[in-house]
Amino acid sequence: MEASDYYIMASALMVSLDLSFDPVFSTSLHLWTWQSQGEYFGVPLSNFFGWFLASLTFFAIFFLATRRRTRSSNYAIVFYYLFGLDNVIGDLASGSPWLALASFIIFTIATLIIFLVNGDRWRKLLGIGQPTKSVS
Repeated sequence: MEASDYYIMASALMVSLDLSFDPVFSTSLHLWTWQSQGEYFGVPLSNFFGWFLASLTFFAIFFLATRRRTRSSNYAIVFYYLFGLDNVIGDLASGSPWLALASFIIFTIATLIIFLVNGDRWRKLLGIGQPTKSVS
């Protein structure tokens, strides 16, 4: 994967966290309010677009400033999913079962995409051999 793929993916993961946080923090806990009700559990879609751009800018600047070889961490991916499941529990506790379902789907799909992108590393980590091609 190219470095740009990593910071685009990292930005998308940041937005997936925000998809779970913002509805609870703004609607259930009333930590902030929106000028008008948004389309996603009361949150405007422009908020998520803004978070994607802000995250993308941050990760791109970080990459350009450090010039570090970018790679994902197995531990970080597992932590991300467990953190996501914690958000699902928080969504349920806040009385938002539909948001909990949406959060579960979002975190699960994002994690599965990461598994697919990093398939060789995960097969090695789990001790699963490469699929063999059958010769007919």
